[in-house]
Order: sequence, then structure tokens, then C-alpha cells
Amino acid sequence: ELFTFGGLDTRGHASDVVQVVDVTTFQQKACLDAGADPTQYVAIKGQGGTIGTLRNTFTVEAWILARAFPPYATVLSKADGGWKTGFALAKYGAGKGDVEEVPQVNFWLTPGYATTKVQAQIEPFVWTHVAGTYDGQNLRIVVNGTTHDTLEFKAEKEEEIEALHYAKADLCIGAHPNKAAWDGLIDEVRIWNVCRADAEIREHMHEPVAAMTPGLVGQWTFNEGAGELCIDSSGNRNHGTIEGGLGRVPSTRHDKPDPNRPLNAGEKRIEDKITTFNKWKEKLVKEQGRSPTKADLLLAPAAITAIARSIGELT
Repeated sequence: ELFTFGGLDTRGHASDVVQVVDVTTFQQKACLDAGADPTQYVAIKGQGGTIGTLRNTFTVEAWILARAFPPYATVLSKADGGWKTGFALAKYGAGKGDVEEVPQVNFWLTPGYATTKVQAQIEPFVWTHVAGTYDGQNLRIVVNGTTHDTLEFKAEKEEEIEALHYAKADLCIGAHPNKAAWDGLIDEVRIWNVCRADAEIREHMHEPVAAMTPGLVGQWTFNEGAGELCIDSSGNRNHGTIEGGLGRVPSTRHDKPDPNRPLNAGEKRIEDKITTFNKWKEKLVKEQGRSPTKADLLLAPAAITAIARSIGELT
């Protein structure tokens, strides 16, 4: 049995009693096995403690393995039901049924997934470390310790900062409640109240971080083995509850990823499209001092409009 002292009980209420969970031992470390079922996820309930103190500087990160890329799929989120307020590390964009299924993941903030987001491609059936960071001025998405996309976005007023974390929502892993479920594996989810640099992300991404590390808000490794409780090993007692029978399985993550692995033909084609679109977007932002609107995308050259549709920028 595993004993945790205090924190939140399985209903998200403050508790000063010993929480007990049965633990079985896996031969390897464990991870979540999300089967694209929106009723199955981990919920970290309640807004007390360290999660409730997040401001406009923070980092979210996780190891993920995608089996498929539906249009919407959540790694972790803390947002309203319409994904307009809050933040998420999630797949958003072209998916099954589209001309091209785009293997990508996004990090987005208020005012919504459709505008305030950064994105990066990932390879299916391969363990990949993904992080989203925000420093009050810029969003970044970091894949295997290297920044892949950035977006300038300022949140300075108190109401803007509060909207980034949507106090009414639970922090959820594996699905947004009853929608946008991940199809694949998830491991070692962490949240920080600081903006982590690429080098800092690389330094710690291959092993759990020690409890009470400065800036660490929550860390969930899913190694309990059984039961509904997911322990926050950061030392901050933000324990989670498994909803809908979401399962744990032995982790298949063994080797460190090779950041120098060349892209295959499909990955290169997608990377070229994203690069072309980002150059067009950067030019528009520089010339007009704002992000592109839906009208801009529709009036852009046909090739840009087509790319925007295929990568989920235009829906």
C-alpha cells in the first residue's frame, strides 16, 4: 500500500487524513493508456494549493505516444468546455476524414485554441517529449528539448492572467471531460510555475524530478499500479483521480529519442508546409502588427489558404 499525507481527497476536497491506495508492482514503469474514450481521463480536482497559484509564467510537459491523430485530442487541459478560456496541450487541426491527417500537437492559451496556439509535428507510434511554455510575452512548443514554434502573445492585466488558467475547470489528463480524447500513451506529466528553457527541459525530461524542486507545481508518473488515485510526486499534494476506468500499462519507453533522426518523406512534406505558412504569417504580423484573421487566410494566396486548412489554422 502507498500512504500519502493530506492534500486533496478523490472528490477534490481538502483533507488532512492519510490517503491509502493499493499498489501493485509493474516490471517496468507505468503510463496511462488512453483509448480515445472521452469518458476516461485523470482529473486533478479543486483549485487550492499550487495549481491555483499559476500566473502568466508557466510550463506544461509530458511524454506522449500517439496511435492516431483525430481532429481534437487532449494530452492535458485546464479550460472551459468550448476551449476558449484556459490552456491545453492537445491535438487540434486536420485529422481523420481530411485529405491529409496531420500528425501534430498544439499548445494554446486564452482566448482560444483557434488563434493563440503554437504547434509541432510528431511521429505516430514513437515516444515523444512535448512541452508548452509561456513567459507572459511568448508561447513556445518544445519537442524533445528543442523549440519548434513560437507566438508573441501578452497577458498583463489581471483578468487576462486569470483567464489563462480558468479557475472553474479541473486539470484533466487524457481527455477534456466527455470530449477530445487522446488515442495513445501518456507519461510523466509535469506543470511548473516558471518558463523552462530548452536546456532545462532536456536536462530533466528523461527521469522524474525530485519532490519540492523549485518551480515544480505538479508531477504525475502513473506508477501506482492500481486504484483510482494518481499521486502527485512533486510534493505539492495535487493528487488526481482516474475517471471512467482509464487504464495504466507498463511503459514501453526505453531509449532516448534521437533529435538528429532525418525526417521521412511525409514528415518533410508537412514540415515544408508549416514552414511556408509560418513565413507568410510572420510577414503579415511584421507588416500589420497583428495575427492573421480568418479573412486574411481566405484572401491569402491559394497555396497558403490550402495549407491553413490542412494544418487546422482555418476551419
